[in-house]
Amino acid sequence: MTELPLKDLFKEWMIEEETGISPASAVSYCSYTSSACKDLKVKYNGQIMYVFDAIQMFINQKDIDTFQDFMDKIIHLYYSEDFLKIVDRPKSTISNWRTGLNRYLEFVYQYLDPETEDLNIHKNSISIENEGPENIIKITKDELYSKFHFRLITQDRYYENILYPIGLIKRLFYKTGRKEIFNKYIKAMIDKTLVYSEDGILSIADINSFLIDPNNEEVHVLTNENKKLQVFTPTHEKENVLFKVKSFLQISLDHIVPMHDIMVQNQDKLSEICKLTNEIKKRMKGKISNKIMRATYSPIIEEASDLEQLVNFSTMEKELVFLCEKTKLQLMDSRENSRKGKR
Repeated sequence: MTELPLKDLFKEWMIEEETGISPASAVSYCSYTSSACKDLKVKYNGQIMYVFDAIQMFINQKDIDTFQDFMDKIIHLYYSEDFLKIVDRPKSTISNWRTGLNRYLEFVYQYLDPETEDLNIHKNSISIENEGPENIIKITKDELYSKFHFRLITQDRYYENILYPIGLIKRLFYKTGRKEIFNKYIKAMIDKTLVYSEDGILSIADINSFLIDPNNEEVHVLTNENKKLQVFTPTHEKENVLFKVKSFLQISLDHIVPMHDIMVQNQDKLSEICKLTNEIKKRMKGKISNKIMRATYSPIIEEASDLEQLVNFSTMEKELVFLCEKTKLQLMDSRENSRKGKR
């Protein structure tokens, strides 16, 4: 294998996951990770193999624990003075490589997380087809929903006095047999996401597929009625201009109403999420981050004697419905979204 496994999905995850990271920065960190691994060989079970091949093997085997141990050893290499003398690269380069490796470790850990059953759909449908003489990139409806589903279930957020621990909420609903209720919440948000077309405002539910022309970078949609329409993106200056992108990775889900405002201004209506916020904060030390926040999820679940007592699921379901009603999403060029700022 000559390239980093899951490279495109890793870039997509970084754009959505890391506060303030731009598509260009995501490409850079993907490059850092690739550079740190591409020439390395390791001995595993008596067999010499390239790091890329070893990573792909762990992914295929869904061996999350061995993968983590393996990546920890690779990262440790870049702290070894003897190894760094052999590599002979500037300190800034080594620092970037370490950061890339740590982010990749977190990404694949989430990807292989046995609690994330619904990602199986995403894993099997991340390919983007090239069809027709013009080599148009086509993203089918199923691919569209699985991609956006993945983005929304990994958007854990932390604010002043309240958290949005969507990953923990998902686990709790899945573990108590409420998977369909949770997935219905995510699907409802995707369904009503706005798409600006030459024929007016559509929603994702109205769309059959996306078409991206890599030659002129224009974006079209095919509606459920098989009508082809050109698509526009809002800008950070609140104007609509032609969508011009080279790949689907440059299409973002943008919050018209900032999630920060929804959560902070409605804490009194989110009692169960506030309860989870307190459980998470009790276990966090030092500066808060998405990674530290997520590290508390498994202990919370494992230490709970009864998940039905941890949260009131009937109330939590109402809070998800409330958040869905308040959430307003639109499709936006990721570069414009970066200029606007993550919200």
